[in-house]
Amino acid sequence: MTIFPEGTTTDGTSLLPFKPSLFAVLAPPPRGIRVQPILLDFYGRGWETAWLGEETAPHNAWRVLCRRRIIPVRLLFLEPFDPAHCNDRKEIAATAREAIRHALSASLGGAPVL
Repeated sequence: MTIFPEGTTTDGTSLLPFKPSLFAVLAPPPRGIRVQPILLDFYGRGWETAWLGEETAPHNAWRVLCRRRIIPVRLLFLEPFDPAHCNDRKEIAATAREAIRHALSASLGGAPVL
């Protein structure tokens, strides 16, 4: 199963709070399952594809699908972790977010990501 725990998109240089409710299926975690955090790295150009502000879904789709240039993206598969080692879905969300925050900061040349 894949989730986007921010519940929306950003310009790729920030990280919004994760929605712990999206991790409810892991409370309690099924035996043997692992959480695999993944960073979608747009090389600091996420604003070119992100759905930001008041843009409508059709406009965003049109803008992205009509591009003449490629959309550079790299998927970074971070260290999986056992959600059973977390106290609750909030801690699972926080653990995943911290891994992604750290990887995003590194991708941005060490720039702080809150």
